[in-house]
Amino acid sequence: MGENNTLHSQAIQFKWFDRVGFNKDSTAISDELLENWAINNEELEKIIHLAKEIIDSKTTLVLAKTEPKNALFNKELTIFTNMQMGSNPTDIDKWLALLVGNILHTDNEEERVFFNGKLDNPENLFEMIRNWNYSNSASAPVWARKYFTGIKMQKSHNINLISLNLLRLNFSYSDLKNIDMYHSNLFGTKFNNCVFEHINMSNATLIGARFDNIQIIGSMLEIGFSRIADDILIPINMANCLLNIDSKMHTFYINCGSEISYIRYHTLKFVSETHEIFDTLRGLLVFGLEKKLFDIKEIKSWFEYGDDKTKEEFEKLINKLGKGLVALE
Repeated sequence: MGENNTLHSQAIQFKWFDRVGFNKDSTAISDELLENWAINNEELEKIIHLAKEIIDSKTTLVLAKTEPKNALFNKELTIFTNMQMGSNPTDIDKWLALLVGNILHTDNEEERVFFNGKLDNPENLFEMIRNWNYSNSASAPVWARKYFTGIKMQKSHNINLISLNLLRLNFSYSDLKNIDMYHSNLFGTKFNNCVFEHINMSNATLIGARFDNIQIIGSMLEIGFSRIADDILIPINMANCLLNIDSKMHTFYINCGSEISYIRYHTLKFVSETHEIFDTLRGLLVFGLEKKLFDIKEIKSWFEYGDDKTKEEFEKLINKLGKGLVALE
């Protein structure tokens, strides 16, 4: 551990090892060192704080070979010599900080104490997602998709995530505000236990998405014309109900097709798909029932089926909603 290393620690090199005799020829670690590890809670809190500061900052890092040029007014000209600007991911420092902060701070999701809830500028997380889309055509690094839980948005300006890949991100336990996800890919994305305020996810892909235990603040959730299966749109009447949570509102989607969502399949091969469709709708249906936006009879009227077995299975799931028997994860 050389002193020129930016991660060099005087305390570890000259204090921690001095507690016991250290045999350089042995791989055994003293029990005393293990019991009094060099990095304790105080050091971990400093690391968590640093991770927070990195994500909250306005700076952007790009891994690239560059050449500085003359200053232009109050800005510096920089040449990227080995890449196009859009071909390399930015914010790699923020992505690593997101990983470290969540691992160290969000240790137990059930306690609902989230690293992302500490951020002063959680909007930077969405800028990271947008930049990763531009450079990699993906929502986030695979290892980072689960680390968007517990976001607490306070500011009122709009977040533009239109037509982006948001696949399999986990936003559970977040307060999301003023986000436009129109025409975006939300395949497998989790919104469990979220609070929505002015959210647009209309004309989006919602296949495999989850909305269990959601709350909606304000007058509407825009979700019309979104796909819940390859050839099935979210019921238009359900979308209209969620567009008019405040009974004073009288806004409706212009429907150019059928008001019925047609569920065609029922073989052993597609049993899981039937449940997948319902699992996406479940949290939205529970919210609407609790707010008395519709009832069980209305829900049943939104669907037609390719055969009696499919109808029996799907309506059994709907009936459980009315009896409060569907266990939300």
